[in-house]
Parts: sequence; C-alpha cells; structure tokens
Amino acid sequence: MQLHAHTGTIALKPDNEEQVTGADAPGSLPDSIAARLAEAINDLIATLNDFNNKLQEIQSNHFNPSQLHYLLKKEPAQSYWEPNEPVILMAGDAVTYGNRHGQDGRLQADGLLECQVLTEAIDMQGLSPQTLGVLKAKLDALGPSEREKKIGFQDWSAQPWIPFLLHWAVQLFPVEHSEGQSQGSYHPDLLQKHYQLPVNEADLLLKDEAESDFMEGANLYSGACILTPSVNTILQNQIDLYLTKVLLPRYQEESDSMADDFSNHWEDIKKWYEGQPEMGASEEDQVNDPIYTALRAYEILKDQPCLAQGLGGFNDALLTYKREMQLEVKDPMASTDYFERDVREALAKGDVPGSLLRGSLIFDEFNPWRTGALDISGLRIIDTFGRVLDVVDMANSDSVEVVTTAAMNPRTSSHPIYLPPRLAQPARLNFQWLSASQGEVETNDHPATTPICGWIVPNYLDNSLMVYKTHGQSLGMIQVRNGSPEWLPMPGRDYRPNIDVVKCDVNPYLGQLLDYLVNLQDEEFFTDFLTAANTALESIEPDNYAQHQSIALMMGRPLALVRARVNLELKGQPSITQNASDLKTEFDNDEGPDRTTHDFAKVKLPIRIGDYRQLNDALVGYWIESGDNTYQNGILYAPQSIYVPNPNIKTLFVNKEDPTPDTPVNLEQTLEPEKGQTLAMLVDPRGKINATCGFLPARTISIPPEQYGRALRSIEVTFLSAPIIGSPDRAQLKISLPEDADSAWSWLAKERDEWSETTEIGKFDAKAYFVGGNKIHEGWLMLSQGITD
Repeated sequence: MQLHAHTGTIALKPDNEEQVTGADAPGSLPDSIAARLAEAINDLIATLNDFNNKLQEIQSNHFNPSQLHYLLKKEPAQSYWEPNEPVILMAGDAVTYGNRHGQDGRLQADGLLECQVLTEAIDMQGLSPQTLGVLKAKLDALGPSEREKKIGFQDWSAQPWIPFLLHWAVQLFPVEHSEGQSQGSYHPDLLQKHYQLPVNEADLLLKDEAESDFMEGANLYSGACILTPSVNTILQNQIDLYLTKVLLPRYQEESDSMADDFSNHWEDIKKWYEGQPEMGASEEDQVNDPIYTALRAYEILKDQPCLAQGLGGFNDALLTYKREMQLEVKDPMASTDYFERDVREALAKGDVPGSLLRGSLIFDEFNPWRTGALDISGLRIIDTFGRVLDVVDMANSDSVEVVTTAAMNPRTSSHPIYLPPRLAQPARLNFQWLSASQGEVETNDHPATTPICGWIVPNYLDNSLMVYKTHGQSLGMIQVRNGSPEWLPMPGRDYRPNIDVVKCDVNPYLGQLLDYLVNLQDEEFFTDFLTAANTALESIEPDNYAQHQSIALMMGRPLALVRARVNLELKGQPSITQNASDLKTEFDNDEGPDRTTHDFAKVKLPIRIGDYRQLNDALVGYWIESGDNTYQNGILYAPQSIYVPNPNIKTLFVNKEDPTPDTPVNLEQTLEPEKGQTLAMLVDPRGKINATCGFLPARTISIPPEQYGRALRSIEVTFLSAPIIGSPDRAQLKISLPEDADSAWSWLAKERDEWSETTEIGKFDAKAYFVGGNKIHEGWLMLSQGITD
C-alpha cells in the first residue's frame, strides 16, 4: 500500500470526441507520481488553450480564418505481453459431444433444419385411439430408414455427455534459481547460466546439460477452465488454407480439374496426390512429407472429436494468486473497527489494484520466471450435469501418453513437457528513438524530432570518413595522417579547426563520435572500423532502397548516427509473493514486514540488437553510452561484420579462422526500471532495426522517410581525381562524367594556397592527342544536388 500511495492512480477526463480536457489523481497523495503527472497534464492543456485563443485572435485580425487547432488526445501505448498458458488438447470418446442445440442443420448441406408440414387435419381435442393411431403412423412415416440419419429421431437411454469444464493439476520442475538449499531469491545469472540467445534465434534456448539443473522436487499447481469445442474447426481451417495455397493450384493444373474449393474436393485431391511420383513408398517418407501429413491430419480431423483449452489460471498461480471475487471486508470479532475501516478505504481508493478480483494462493510456490519442465498430474472433465470423467487420474498419471510439440519436447529429461523461459507477469520490450536535439526525449513522426545526430560517408578509395551535420551540410573528414586519425577540412576549404573546437559547434552526440574516432583511437582501429562498416553494408539491402536515391550513394553508403533507448518494463510494480511461509518470514523480520519479490526483476537478461544478414536490418554497429559523454569501455558492437583483429570491435566471430558466426553479441539488461540503456548506432536510415530478448515479442523500429529524405539528398560528395592530363587552362578541362538532370558537377582545385571552383567542365574526347603544352591536374570532382521540395 505504501508503494501504491507513492505512485498513485491517474484518471484522464475526455470529452465526447476523446479529447483530453483534464486529469485528476483520485485518492493519491499530493506528492505522488500520479498527482504530479496530473498537474503537468492540466498545465499543458491550459497552455494549449491559451495558444489556441491567441492563434484565433491573430487569424481573425488578419482576415485569414484557419482550421489550425492544437489538441491533446489519447493514443494507444505499446502493448504489454504475457505468455500463453500451456494448452491441453484431448481427443477421443471422452470429449465427444452429445447432440444438442446448435447442431440441427448438421445433416443438411445448407446447414438448415429440415422440417415437415402436416397436410392432414388431425383432431387433437379428444385424442381418441383413432387419432393417436393416425399420429403414430404419421410419425413412423417421417422416421429414418435403416441406415439413414434424421434430426429428431434418436433414442435416449441416458442424459447426453456434454463436457464443459476441465479441472487440471500439474507439477512444475523449475530451474534451480538460487544458490541456497531452498528456493529463495533469484540469482542474477539464472537465465545466463542455463539459457542462451543464439544468433538470429527468436527464443531463449536451453544450454547443453542444463536439464540436470531442474529441481527434483515438484511445485504443485491446480485450477479449472472452460472447454471449447472450436479447436477441430480451427485446425481444419488452418490446414485448408495451407493446402489451398500449396497444393490446390498444382492439382488444378495437372488434373485439368475445375475444383476451386479444397474442402469440397479433399478426398479427390488426396487420392490424386497419393499417386504422384514424389509420394514416398515407405512410411518414413510419408511422415516426412509435410503435404501428405497435412492431408492425413485433415482426414482424421473430419471424424475425430477434439477439445482444447489453455491451463487457465496457470500464470496467475505462478504469481501465487487466482482471479476470483472476494468477500466484503469485515472483521466481526474485532473490538474496534478502525483497522477494518482503513482497509476498506484503501480498497475503495484503489491502493491495492484489482484486489476485489484476486485471491491469494498461500500454499503455492512463487515462480514468476516460468522455467524448467512440466508434468500433468491430473485432468478431470466435468459435464453440464455435474458428472466427471478422469482423463488423467492423479493416482496413476503415468498411464496416459502425453504428446508434445517439438519445441516443448525435452532433449534428455524424463519429464514430458519442456517449458521455454517466460515471465508470468505482463511485460514489454521498449525500443524507442531518442531526439537528436532534446536528450532523452523520445521522437515521434514530426521531422523536428528526428533521431539523426549527423552523417558519415565512408570513402573506401582513400580510407577516409566524410562527416555531415544532421541536415546534410558538409562538416569535414577524418583520414589517417602521420600514423593516426586526423580531422581535415572538406576540399574547397582552408580553415582547419581543431577537433575540440569542431565538436563544440555541432550536435553533442556527433561531437562525441568525432572525439572518439580522432582523439581516442589509433590508425589500426580506424582501418578496422572502415572494414567492419564495409562488410556490414554488404549484407544490408532495405526493401525500399529504390525509393531513396542519393548522390552520396555513388561513392558510399551514408550512415546515420542515431540514438535509441532500450529497456524491459513490467506492467505495474513487480509481483509480490503471497506464499504463507514467505509471509511469515517477512513478518518475523525485526525491522518490520518487507514484502518480497524474490528479486526476480534483478535477473540479467540478454537483448540482441540487429539480426545477422537479414537484408532489411539496417544496423551497422552501436556503442553503449555512459553517463560521462563516453562510450562504455570504448567498444563498438558490430553484429553484421566479419572478424576484425581489434579488441574494441566485437563481432560474431571469435577469430579469423572461425567459420561460423555463433558468438552472440547481446546487451545485458534487467527488469529494473532505472536500468535502461542508451545506444549510439550507425544505421542505413532506409532500413529497420530489430531488438530481440527471447522471452517477449521482438521490437522493430525505423526512421520515417520525412526525417531523413531531404538530408540524404543534400549530402555533397567529392572525389579525388588525379592525375588528369589536359589543357593548362582549367577552364578548358575535359572529363568524362555521367549526366544527371537533378545534380551538377564542379571541379575543385588548389593552386598557390587558393581554392578555385568551376562548373565549366568540357565533354571528354575519346581520341588521344597532344597539341601544344599539356598539364597534369590534381583536384576534386564535387557532385551536388538541388533541393526542390
């Protein structure tokens, strides 16, 4: 309660059009987070209203009415995710539904109930024997023949079996998560010790021999859920879609069939496929054929009754609570009611979120990290008449075969079900761009909040880096001189400021990169850096590459320096154990009760930034920012590059001879809110950046074209061109150049310490001749592009 009182509850006040008109923090302390946030929202709304009033006044004075009006609206936030609960699918007589309402049209192609109309007048008043005989004869005539089925003609010898509820009991064998004898606080290295996030894998995988660390003693959980009969239809529809896509077109072509619906012709299609040459003769070949497997599954599902449901309440039980309505707060034996009153008021104010819908499971073990293996102890089906059927008897659970998917099949463990690591409490992976000019402020789609801090263009001809500001203005270049990287002016400029002066006049994050490359690194690193960037770009080819043509692409690939923040976030505060023994330990504490989470939020988790050789993943490399305007340990992480022999550049390869990129390059992150990390990244702005943690859905972010298109087209590039033999007069210089209506070439040269530029470049003559004196020229060709939008 103290923690919630500190955070509080906030309520937005929308109007009929969902526009926010104010905010309040009901029941929260004046200095709570909710109260301060509500005050800030109200101040913002007041500022917007004042601005809108002044704007309308200005427009009315200038006789220029406008619809411009600023509003504060609610927008959907990024979703939190919780794991799916294990799903039990049962097939056979035990889950066969009896005939009941909703199935009256099952015998008709149109799905409608067949009805009979009485054409004879029958005297129903007296119900004489003659009338009863006529009625019985009429009913007998309407009945089915010997092998025919008809709705309404069925003998009942007992009530029909209509299963609707499943009681389940399972045993969880989690990974040992603490170093002591008892399962206490989580060790920070729980997941890193037993699991790994391999290159390009979406899920955390169990390490070899890690199954030996599963607990020997089981944690018991039980619950109940309502069964749904729709699984059969869902599976058939999915198989139907698959075979309609991969098999039906081929069947139509090779058999000259006009069949356009797989479900109505599946028997003919199956018979035709069984006669195809690729159809294996052995049973093993047939099992390994995915198309034939789908055909057989579709055939079986046509007549196989199935019921399925997730183990409802399993995730809640891992957090030691269940969702159910609670009794009203009342203590009839208390001598005073002040404590009861305080509790009721706290619940009424919402100090304990969802308290009226949650009950404690004081005898269950607290396992917020769902790991290890699972055994099914008992499954009991209950029908609508209260009858029960034990599918898995708790007294003899080994007698039932449990079939799992390949992903849930343990490699060596004796337990039938493997559970991939998941977090029982809802959480999300945050990965957002940060504004280049506003520090830790997140960006949006407006061009003014661009994450681009600057640009670099690698020039592999002379091993240099050309540097540009956020909007594409040239700044200078970095090139190795005298054994170390040096800052040089762009061709055409004489002023050569010190790098310390330059970094003070540009975006601070671009200045940080320049300081890192020039002042803190040597020639070897600079050369390896260019190699890493070049090899990374070889495996990057964004989907929309043709939509963004830039003159800078003629020399190299412009790389944007961007910043992003990555962290893991729980929905609400970390869950607290409700276990009775934990509660007793907390209250036996001499310093008073300190509710425990077993430190599950402090477990170290891997996060992979970028995906290796995924063409649309545009990450070249990244640094982790430190709080002192430096990069953490000075290390560049380059997950797309080949091995380079530099300790400050980490790739997926251990050494030059390593043939396989199987050394993951991952961040280390926890669920603690203050542990987020800020990254400085070099990216191709046209692609996307992926972030993967292995237990939550991956996150993908991209830069809107409006935030980089204009800057990309503004970048000017220069090419060192030497030697060129031509006329002594530079005005008569002739060079072979590609023509482009949207760009212009110019010649830059320096003589007697003065720069000159000319756009008068003659057309190249392919004939070699020497008339009069000729001169060897050295200079730079500059290509610039006009901006018309």
